[in-house]
Amino acid sequence: MEKQRPCYEKRVGNIRVAIWENVSEGATNGNATARRWHNIAVTRRYKAGTEWKEAPTLNGLGDLAQAALALQLAEEWIVQRQESSPGCEDIAE
Repeated sequence: MEKQRPCYEKRVGNIRVAIWENVSEGATNGNATARRWHNIAVTRRYKAGTEWKEAPTLNGLGDLAQAALALQLAEEWIVQRQESSPGCEDIAE
């Protein structure tokens, strides 16, 4: 099975935010009570020797400021998504 790609990804400096959209089974059958929700991941890229890696932790105030901006952009994307309600593939950045 192919790994699901995020609906939205944004990098701010070394910080990356990714959003995956989930849809309850009822949504695929036209169920009015179907539910959509989002999972958000924040990671920090860093270089270890010659290899780039990712970590779920942040380092200092610089990372906090970049993470705050990345999360603000993610929130704006989700709000836009909820207002326009297209499929995940219809919104890209």
